Parts: sequence; C-alpha cells; structure tokens
Amino acid sequence: MHCKVRLQAPEGYAVMISIREIGFRVKSDSSCKDWLEIQKRPLCKTTFRLEEDQHYDSLLNNPPNIMDIIYHTDKDGLDNRSLSGYPGFTFTYTAFTKDSTLNSSAFECTNGNRIWPGLTCDSHNNCGDQSDEEAKGRSNCGIGGRASMVFFFLGVLIVFVLIMMCVATLLCSKNPTVTRLRRRTISAIPRLGARYST
Repeated sequence: MHCKVRLQAPEGYAVMISIREIGFRVKSDSSCKDWLEIQKRPLCKTTFRLEEDQHYDSLLNNPPNIMDIIYHTDKDGLDNRSLSGYPGFTFTYTAFTKDSTLNSSAFECTNGNRIWPGLTCDSHNNCGDQSDEEAKGRSNCGIGGRASMVFFFLGVLIVFVLIMMCVATLLCSKNPTVTRLRRRTISAIPRLGARYST
C-alpha cells in the first residue's frame, strides 16, 4: 500500500522537511515492512532526534515549491496489533525562501534560508541548520526559550493566588459574623480531658 502526500509552498518558496522520529516495523530478515520515501530516498532506519538534524528540501525539484512524500507499508495491512509499539514517523515541514524581497520581516537563517519569524524558538529545526533555535545569535532563544516564560507566568499566577487567599482570610477575620460563628464552633468541640476526669 502506498500513501502519497504533496506539500506545496507558495510561489517563490521551497519546502523543507526535518525528521524528528522514525520507527517502523521490520521483517525477520531485518528489511523494512514500512518506510517513508522523501526525495526518492527510502527512510526506514529507526531515528529519534529532538534536534531534527536530518532534513530534506525541495530546492532542486521542478517546480521547487513542491515536495512529495510517500509512505509505503507491507501488504499484510495495518491494524492496531501489528502496529503496536511502533511510533511511525514525525517530521516538521517549513516553507522557506532564499529571496529577501519576498518577505522583508522574515527571519534569516545562518544558511541563507528565510522563514516566518514566528517559527523561531519553537523547538523545531525550521531553518535546517538549527540557527532558529540558538540560545544566542540571531534567534536569541535564551536558555529556556518559551518554557522559561511559561514557568515565569505560572509563578506569578501562584503568587497572585496566595496573596488573594491572605486578603480573603484577613477580611473574614475582621467580619464580626464570621468571628462569632468561629467562637461557637470552637466552644462546641468537646474537650477530651474533661470527659475522662474523676
């Protein structure tokens, strides 16, 4: 069985694919039951790379803004039992250009590719050379990137909730009705020592 997907970028742009994960079934002779074909290259070797350093682009294709991806699977079919334990594949695809006149606000990668600036510091290799994920340099992702911002806002939220709880406690302790109810509750609780004294 073959499944073909066509990725098409706008005119003047090309497509880049960065492989993050490949995990396919293998036959008893170690040949692949399933594989991915990109740029007429079969890929079936198990891969897990968070840095996505294995990448392919459509610059040499005709037209250069189109890339076809073909997924092949063995004739025994696809069911949950035979696929269990095999993650399949994960990749990132990005439209990029080399032409600076197409988008003046684009992020310029170290390798000359130009991508949408919103793709920097997103933990994906959109440039093909990781320059959109660098802690320093053009992308300036910092040590934690977006994760540090999430922790910062989470910390601010926790502090805010704690302050609101303190304010609510103080306001309730000043309220005479709440104070009267609290005294009644405390006086209604029996003392253990009083019941057993002789």
